[in-house]
Amino acid sequence: SIQLSENGETEDLLIDGKDEPIFLLGTNFPTDEGLIINAWNWTFDKDYTNTLNQESTVDIKYRATIYMKILNWDTIIFKRLLLLFFVAFLLFLFIILLVTYSIRNLLKLKRISDIKTDFINNITHELKTPLATLSIATKTLTNKFAKDNKEIAKDSIDTINRQNKRLQNLIDQVVDNSVGYNDINLNKEQVNLSSFLKDLSEDYALTLPKHIQFIKSISDVSEEVSVDQFYFSTAIVNILNNAVKFEGSVIKITYQIENFEHIISISDNGIGISKKNKTLIFGKFFRVSEKNTHNFKGLGLGLYYCKQIINAHKGTLDVKSRKNEGSTFFIKLPLSNGKKNLISR
Repeated sequence: SIQLSENGETEDLLIDGKDEPIFLLGTNFPTDEGLIINAWNWTFDKDYTNTLNQESTVDIKYRATIYMKILNWDTIIFKRLLLLFFVAFLLFLFIILLVTYSIRNLLKLKRISDIKTDFINNITHELKTPLATLSIATKTLTNKFAKDNKEIAKDSIDTINRQNKRLQNLIDQVVDNSVGYNDINLNKEQVNLSSFLKDLSEDYALTLPKHIQFIKSISDVSEEVSVDQFYFSTAIVNILNNAVKFEGSVIKITYQIENFEHIISISDNGIGISKKNKTLIFGKFFRVSEKNTHNFKGLGLGLYYCKQIINAHKGTLDVKSRKNEGSTFFIKLPLSNGKKNLISR
């Protein structure tokens, strides 16, 4: 706005600030959308001689405000900061990945530590029984009453031999069951699985308590397969022992050739395996636990060892199970000649 006053009396408004602002350059815009970049008031006096040849003074009051609007201001700022945002995002993503990786490692280390502690406690417990029995048998031999009684001495020596064998078997179990399938040296020979499984089942049935029902459904086939009888029988017996240990009262072993494979299944009606444990039971030192307590004895190496034996025979070992509904383990070996023979009963 520009205002003139002569001798401080009359006023004349040349430009009214209430009118539309004067557009200078660029693209016109409402002042409420712009930013104030400058504002000032300016007043000065000017002497002059009027038409009556008299000296007069005019006062000039100048008041101005300059507005500026930068088009696409947000886009310009965003483009300027885009690289910074991208670097910040990468840094944030790296921190998230680093934290996730650290947490996974901590959980893995904790699990390994728990397994180690559990294994040490378990094997210590397993060693106590034969050691205590050996101690008692040794004391009995040194007792003066045993010196004159050959029967007591013989019983003590037999006890020492049994416990010594048990200790040796326990040590062998830890050593042998810890190896991978690549480290197992197989002595393979051609075996008829029908006859092999029948003999194995008959021998195993003699060791079972009377309350356990053992069902055998073994097909008579002429097809032979190349296996190590010692290791293969160890794997099958371990699975059968698991069925008994985990409260199976009905155990069934079946054998047949199907889909160009030898298929041996061992099922039971025991406690079964929960869904979360089915992927873990073939791991080293893993044992099924409930509420951080182990209700069943063992070193957690049996099924791991079975898996390594079957893998060494180029076969597969799988399980189908539901909690409280029993389990079925499947051993599958490929046919040696790739052809399916007829089953004769």
